[in-house]
Amino acid sequence: MNREESLQYCKGILHDFIDERLGGDIKGLCRFDIGTLSDSDKYGRPPEYRSLWSFDPDDSILARCALYLVYCDEIGGLTFDDIGKGYRGDTLFTPGNLMGRTDSLILRNDKTFWRRQGISPSENGELCRKIDGFLKDYHTLSNMALFPNAAVCVMRRNMYSMRYEPHAETLNQYRGMNSPGFSDYMDIFLENIRENLCHMPAADKDFQNLFSENGFYFDKYDDDFQLFVDSHFFGAFYENEDVFAGLSEQFCFRHLVRWRKAPGYAAEIEKFLTAFYKMSEYRGRKITNKLAGIL
Repeated sequence: MNREESLQYCKGILHDFIDERLGGDIKGLCRFDIGTLSDSDKYGRPPEYRSLWSFDPDDSILARCALYLVYCDEIGGLTFDDIGKGYRGDTLFTPGNLMGRTDSLILRNDKTFWRRQGISPSENGELCRKIDGFLKDYHTLSNMALFPNAAVCVMRRNMYSMRYEPHAETLNQYRGMNSPGFSDYMDIFLENIRENLCHMPAADKDFQNLFSENGFYFDKYDDDFQLFVDSHFFGAFYENEDVFAGLSEQFCFRHLVRWRKAPGYAAEIEKFLTAFYKMSEYRGRKITNKLAGIL
């Protein structure tokens, strides 16, 4: 598809979705759980992934179309066919870094999630309900962004041989749960973006290489971190510094508490969820307004 064809296709998909699933109300778009679309040929799994059992909501047809419309003016020459290849949707806040694997959260019982987390549903009922809500809310457009998808080679420990081996990773993968330094914490990710954009000494050399490999995208933000923040609707992270400060400070602590009780764990989850909903509300409003102006 060229740009005009991409615009028409994406607008058509969003118009149909808003009419069919949201009763014509665009305000519900950024709150919709895209994770429920895995069986939808029209809005869910892209054709090239239909034979796979896994489903990435941030790479669904609906997410690709919405993210294309949000970013097409920001990224010169972008077409719909570039998404899923040269660019990819990415989920910002995930449960893996603090609360455990998603399947454990969904299949919670005394032998999986709650027992391993050291949280008692009878004693922390309100917190457990908040976690249930988060599991429905984190696969929403307000929690997704579009990033470049070029890969670099990094060394990762093979969990079977325990040896370090070369492994190709994209930005989406590197800032995710497989990375020992990022693990989907947005404060770490944004600080590393700032260091590289502003030519500061970069502590993470692998990320520096990854940043350079994706320079075709980041060059336009050179020495202007605020422009990057504004373009991706990340302003909430800096307008509410008391909420977002130190999200990853107890990084190792947070991994340990997945397997045993630890003081302060419930408070850490509360802080994480507060930060998520502040960000989600802010970005949801910005993305909805932008799409409303396009559609």
